[in-house]
Amino acid sequence: MMRNTGSSAQYICIYATICGVTSLLALYGTMEHLNKGTSKQQISNSNNIVEADAVTDSDIASQTTTMVDRDYHGVDFPMDTTLRAIDAKMQRVLENASAELTNFGRHVTDWDKRKPSKQNSVLLVSSSHPRECENAHGDHVLLKSLKNKVDYCRLHGMELYYNMDMLDDKMAGWWVKLFLIRMLMLERPDVEWILWMDSDAVFTNMTFKLPLEKYKEYNMVVQGSEESVYKQKSWLGLNSGVILLRNCQWSIDLLHEWARFSPKGKIRDGAGALLSEAFPDRPQILEADDQCALIYLLLTQRSRWGPEVYLEHSYHLQGFFEVMTMYQSTFPGMGLTWWPVITHFTGCQFCCGLPNTQYDVESCHRHMELAYKVANNQVLHHSGYSYVSLQSSVVKHS
Repeated sequence: MMRNTGSSAQYICIYATICGVTSLLALYGTMEHLNKGTSKQQISNSNNIVEADAVTDSDIASQTTTMVDRDYHGVDFPMDTTLRAIDAKMQRVLENASAELTNFGRHVTDWDKRKPSKQNSVLLVSSSHPRECENAHGDHVLLKSLKNKVDYCRLHGMELYYNMDMLDDKMAGWWVKLFLIRMLMLERPDVEWILWMDSDAVFTNMTFKLPLEKYKEYNMVVQGSEESVYKQKSWLGLNSGVILLRNCQWSIDLLHEWARFSPKGKIRDGAGALLSEAFPDRPQILEADDQCALIYLLLTQRSRWGPEVYLEHSYHLQGFFEVMTMYQSTFPGMGLTWWPVITHFTGCQFCCGLPNTQYDVESCHRHMELAYKVANNQVLHHSGYSYVSLQSSVVKHS
């Protein structure tokens, strides 16, 4: 399903420019904790063609039990004096936020009683702005990214909802995900899980199956580490570009609390300044962003939200394209086994006309093409075909 109206892409491009400066650090920081060897792939050294075996729930579950055993899992750390003072100011900034979110809808408080239970059904959700891209290559990249998501859903029997609406101008930018996820939860009570995925991210392990059994006691899964979030208090402690969120009352409550940081203008600017005060590694110029706001809620209201959030770092749920290249250079014998489930191209700004000095345009396009072919080759493999090589668009019968 797709939705589309018309609106401006300017804000999204500006936001991406600012976030691009720290994208590499964000994804690299969370990936430091990842373990080796979660995807079973056979690499043909002669032509670099990937033949990926299915990664099952049991494969992942057997390798990834350490997170729930951490000594500080689910423990509520009291706020220190500095954070308590910042939070007092934050609550004053956010006190009128609900009135600004007129299109977000009234707060539903009995959702668990009203919705049926449908075990392990997943809806993949993504979104991009409704206007044409500001460069010739951007629309083509978005089309490939969409095809990649369609292919993954077809292979795994999942539904896809792709949004091109500007649903609420006060929640522009990446904040639209909160509006969209909440809307779909209420419209699709038959769906148990919402898997959010940024439009600049593509699946690179098409056979991966989400280990939902592993997450049965949790309501939210994001890539990150408890060490970085709760101990180091880093705004890079998790990455919100890919989110698995259960359709339940807890999630509805979280989305309402989370959205209070989002209204454009005084609230978002004021909250952004306080977030930078709370997280020393966060840029001072950045307005409130969804990723840092989520970490802030986990820190300041841990007993309410923390026990239900699984910070996944035992396999590559998502990875930044330059970091994956770095891994391949460090471990050349492993080759493309280092590609994650999802490869994220945050900062490449394929659709925007704004320059980003942190990234080389040619490198972004080259790696996007490689990631797309790594994934598409697995799709072709199901039909008995493959690329001659990942450097070629020629397909052969395998």
